[in-house]
Amino acid sequence: MSRPRVIFVLLVCALGMTWCAQALADTQIEATVDRKIVSIGDPIRLEITVSSDDGDIENPTFADMRPFEIFSSGRTQNISWINGKMSSSITFEYGLRAITEGEHRLGPATVTIGNESYETDPIVIK
Repeated sequence: MSRPRVIFVLLVCALGMTWCAQALADTQIEATVDRKIVSIGDPIRLEITVSSDDGDIENPTFADMRPFEIFSSGRTQNISWINGKMSSSITFEYGLRAITEGEHRLGPATVTIGNESYETDPIVIK
């Protein structure tokens, strides 16, 4: 293969890898709580924020919520178009109550966006 052709192939590969890395970086998911130490019956606010260029974001599902009671839920959505490119951010809010004593893992929560599933890190509640 000639030198210009090798350089061209390497350039195309580098651009392709950059595009793939950008596509993967465009989706972010994060779970946060307002407190990590609670007594039985204390309220906890759980927020799951999903940012994605794909507008097809489904509601989260949870691995195990048995130590908690969900007493309220809601969502806030922000959609923007910048230079012809759509981005979406949704925050799912849950009001929880601890119903058992001890240390419990909250999550992970799984969110499906298009054909891909993403998980939050679990949060330890004491």
